[in-house]
Amino acid sequence: MKRSPWSLVSVAIFAFALTGCSSAKKRGLEALEKQDFEGALTHLDQALEKDANDVEVKQARDQARDGALSANLIEVRRARSAGQLDQALDLLLKVVERERTWQHPPKGPVAFTQDEETKLNFGALDARVKAALSELRPLRAEIQLIRYEPVFAASLGPGFRALQAATKKAGVAHCEQWKKSVHADLPYLNDFVISYCAHFGVEVRAPYASEDDPRQKDLFRDLDLDGSIQALPLSAKGELIPALKEALTATGWYSAQGRGKLKATLAGQYQFAHTKDMSQEVHRYQVQERYDVEVTDAAGKRFRQTRTRSIDKVHPYSVLVHRQRGDFQGSLKAELAGALLEISHAAPLEREGRENPLEMPEIGLRAYKPDLVEEHRWAKDQVGKLAGSFRQGLSDRWFQLFCAESDGSGEAAKETDRIHRCLRDAQAGERSPAVNTWYGREMGISPTEARARGILARGA
Repeated sequence: MKRSPWSLVSVAIFAFALTGCSSAKKRGLEALEKQDFEGALTHLDQALEKDANDVEVKQARDQARDGALSANLIEVRRARSAGQLDQALDLLLKVVERERTWQHPPKGPVAFTQDEETKLNFGALDARVKAALSELRPLRAEIQLIRYEPVFAASLGPGFRALQAATKKAGVAHCEQWKKSVHADLPYLNDFVISYCAHFGVEVRAPYASEDDPRQKDLFRDLDLDGSIQALPLSAKGELIPALKEALTATGWYSAQGRGKLKATLAGQYQFAHTKDMSQEVHRYQVQERYDVEVTDAAGKRFRQTRTRSIDKVHPYSVLVHRQRGDFQGSLKAELAGALLEISHAAPLEREGRENPLEMPEIGLRAYKPDLVEEHRWAKDQVGKLAGSFRQGLSDRWFQLFCAESDGSGEAAKETDRIHRCLRDAQAGERSPAVNTWYGREMGISPTEARARGILARGA
């Protein structure tokens, strides 16, 4: 009589129980017998971490992998049959990714089912791509093809390559439409069109030489700082200007080719004092003292008995009282796009603590130190926070000017220019609903997806 593979597994489990092998191996084989393939994989992988050369476990893991893949493919079929085509595609992708991770190619019934489902689900991808192309969304089609390439590229090569060719052709055609909007007065639109068309292999040139780039007249290559924060320590003062310049370079206002310097006025003051005074403290503790008493037992016999009692003690000692008082006041003013930008950062400091250097464990007295600040580090922290406020203020102004939602009444080309100007400042662009709206409407993808495709590099 032919024995089923699951009966063979039962025999293996019994033999294993006799040999007293690892509990992970036992649980894995038991889960495999119950056809709990995912649970079996978890335990068998753990067993192989302890003994990578256990042939029995390796064979059981291969069976569990086949079982898990077969179960996944059943889920694919159910989703496709129910009309849940997006879910079916994602489940099929999961199967292929597991096979690659495991280096476990499909075989037997699993291979047959996978091949069948791959052919049947290709229609869903084909429909997705063609729908995107019909709406002039070649990037959305491209993203779909890249996502599911592991599933279809090998087994359905000609059909898959035909979709790739159609997508590139549509991208080139879409590029030709965008080329018509290139204009000398719309440099950020031009930069987008150049990047977008380059993605599909089409070269587009800006309608001006690089030295005449109109963007540079509104951007700054450096910070021209006037003023100071009085009494700021030299160590912090040396970091102030570099920190403020770095804040500028992190925003959309900076360009190495910018034609001007951002003029800013710095003002403020710094104070810090650390005083130390001696003070007296009292440490209270107890000691155990033995003493004798005369007692009478039940028979009237008198005798002496030793007992123990707690005695309160005090130990006076000197401590050092630290008092730190500080104040950081810093402000920056700069004119941006005809409006005054004002930034400020204030940080008062008031700390007090006591220090005892004595360590007397015999009476329970421990040394301790107060939680104090190190002056130079505190001063540098405040400089960093002022620079952070400066960067935030610059980014906020950029957002206000170029990243607000549009009412839809403006020209499409000018709106595209404004959106991509907004994106020049990464922080402002990331929090702009207008950017997400535009990319969803015009490209059918998110700005993050566009950036991943190389479309959204920061402009010059």
